[in-house]
Amino acid sequence: SSSSSSSSSDSSEEYDPKKTSQQYRQRGWEAASKRLEVTSKKKRSDEIKAEDVEQEQAEANAPTKKKKKKRQHGADHWMEEAEDGDATAQYELALCFSTGKGCQQNENRSSFWFEKAAKQGHVKASYEFGLRLFSGIGVKKIDKVKASELFKHAAEEGDVDASLAYGWCLFNGLGCPRNKVEAIRAYTFAASRGSAKANRNLAIMYESGDGVPQDNSKAIHFLREAVKLGDRPAHTILGLKYFKAQGVERDPQAGLELLLEASRMGDAEAQFKLGILYSNASYGLPSDPKKSLDFFRKAASKDHPLAQYNLAICWLDGLGSLTKAKRVGGRAAAAAAAAAAAAAAAA
Repeated sequence: SSSSSSSSSDSSEEYDPKKTSQQYRQRGWEAASKRLEVTSKKKRSDEIKAEDVEQEQAEANAPTKKKKKKRQHGADHWMEEAEDGDATAQYELALCFSTGKGCQQNENRSSFWFEKAAKQGHVKASYEFGLRLFSGIGVKKIDKVKASELFKHAAEEGDVDASLAYGWCLFNGLGCPRNKVEAIRAYTFAASRGSAKANRNLAIMYESGDGVPQDNSKAIHFLREAVKLGDRPAHTILGLKYFKAQGVERDPQAGLELLLEASRMGDAEAQFKLGILYSNASYGLPSDPKKSLDFFRKAASKDHPLAQYNLAICWLDGLGSLTKAKRVGGRAAAAAAAAAAAAAAAA
């Protein structure tokens, strides 16, 4: 469409800081008149971004009421102060360009202003620009070393998201020497400040004994904290533990409730496991082919390979329709068809 091509050309345009704020203000109002509310959100690296952290730390030098009022209006209200060197305005302007608030969405310009603010030590800007250097969004090249340094700076200033990101870098040796002891410290800080993913990461580490002494009770503790904070994968992990009596007393009902909640939140692994449970009539659950098929279908729609395979098998065995099995797509359907052919040949 014409609107999408316009947005695309704008995003690739080289940012010119010499342009006046009035020029950008005019462009912002033009964009705003075309679309009153833009709800697109910036993409972040899921590997290092805590999935459920919603709060941003307020900057001490930015009056809260003024900040909220300006953010409602968008980029045009921040441009002049940003050009004058105000770090908070630069950060807010970067957010506007990233989300398209009062301007055309442009990740290159967003990164430009995040970097400006980060160079002045702005904590959240340091974290955001670090994410971009790590993932390559809006920057010329990936630089994990610089990203790790920025995460470290923001983490030392108490930023929860940055602590999680820096912990991930330390644990995996990404952009910095691997140091699991420091990674645990970073994760523990983030977990204590409400990071669901940090709690889950700690649970996994204590369960496996990777970087810490193996401790099932601590693993369960951190899993439960992650569940309380709404972490989707933690619901699935803890739910399965209740079925298998791993670190907790066997409680199929509690396990089922956790898996169903994870499924409602869209977790493909939970949906696949529910499909298996209802298919096998496991752990006291009644056999329910309809529910099993429904859960396999949900997980398969999210490209869960084993769910795709099982869905294809369901179609072949239950409905005898190779056409429907092929619609599942990919290697899973081919594997299911091959399995059915082998079974027929052996009969």
